[in-house]
Amino acid sequence: MELLYKAVNPWWQGKGFATGIKREQYLGDIKDRLGRDEIEVFNGGRGVGKTTILKQIIKHLLNTGRPAASILYLPMHYPALMGRSLPGHLYEVRRLIFPNRDRLHYLFIDEIESPSVFDSDIRAIQRTGLFKIIAAATTLPPHPRRGRRTTSRRETIVYPLNLKEFITFRGHDVTAWAPEQLLELTEDYLLSGGYPAHVLNPAGEELEEIAATAAARDTGHGNICGLRKAYLLPDLLQRLAHSVGSPTTYRLLAGKLHLSADSVKDYLGYLEEAWLVKSLERWSADGQERKLAPKKFYLGDNGLRTILSGDMAMPARAENAVFLELRRHGIACGYDGQMEGGVDFVLGPRSRPVPIDVRYDTVPLGEERHDDGVRSFIRRHPRTRKAVVITKNIEGFYKIEEAAVQVIPLWKALLDGKLAKIVLNG
Repeated sequence: MELLYKAVNPWWQGKGFATGIKREQYLGDIKDRLGRDEIEVFNGGRGVGKTTILKQIIKHLLNTGRPAASILYLPMHYPALMGRSLPGHLYEVRRLIFPNRDRLHYLFIDEIESPSVFDSDIRAIQRTGLFKIIAAATTLPPHPRRGRRTTSRRETIVYPLNLKEFITFRGHDVTAWAPEQLLELTEDYLLSGGYPAHVLNPAGEELEEIAATAAARDTGHGNICGLRKAYLLPDLLQRLAHSVGSPTTYRLLAGKLHLSADSVKDYLGYLEEAWLVKSLERWSADGQERKLAPKKFYLGDNGLRTILSGDMAMPARAENAVFLELRRHGIACGYDGQMEGGVDFVLGPRSRPVPIDVRYDTVPLGEERHDDGVRSFIRRHPRTRKAVVITKNIEGFYKIEEAAVQVIPLWKALLDGKLAKIVLNG
């Protein structure tokens, strides 16, 4: 074990280690929190770059003068480390390498395979007050209810690369590209997705490995063998990939998979926990209506659609990208319940709704087809004061009744959080 501990902590011996391309949006905030007592958890799907972010934080600590011997990194997904508890590993590291218990201060745990590990081992270690804990996880238990004595944790969701990061990872300077070139890069992004390893090595098999590994290890908190028909998960995932953005019911999927509706509901829950899909409820002020209405399902990354469906159609990919962008900025939304002529997303209350319609085409402004969705929505909801139409490459601004309509190309909407700024601030 001593050799393994030293191999995964090369800084102890003054050796270098790979840290990849910096993802500043995740590094900026945590640098100011490294002296605080709370547990830092980077939560997200497999393959989105959580391990790389942990290594970048370690590099930051070393570069700012922290002793190498104060930092312990435990990749708990390594088979050789799985058979021992976290306290057991700490005991062994101290016994074999650092007898002085005060030397270790920063504990990096990658990857938490089970929520029970967080509830027991990690909280117990944190309560000793000896460590600042920074962890990566795919599934976690919910925050405990008020009144329960526990230590605090701060969760940061790590998403696949956004468009700006994608362009950077491909080796380009986003400020040096003309709109036509940014459009071309955006379509590459819609096809390739944002898993960092795949973006850096498009010819590799990283996407297939991510989908297979997540389905096998992350669903059901790693207890996939407890599912009676676990082999149907890939089939379910493929069906969802083919129907991105279309409302569907548990009963409909159950009929196709020869499962009960309750089983389909459970399986979809497992896929959501693994960040492979995310659901969207109908936009409604009635909680019961939202619960009973069909749901829409979107993939956790557009690259998954490429390997799962082979469908190269851009409109559904554009809609999926907009959904992920809204989630990335923590913007809650629902889908328009109008089946014919509705918009894709609706934000806000009924007193001031904000419809967003993704029309990935090149129809000129003023023609009916490009904005018939928002026109229909505004007629049905006359209190609307703002609407957004996302297109392929046309742009404009005009009013429908009392609503200001912003027409914006997808590439511009996805760069620098522009869409979030429009819907939140105007």
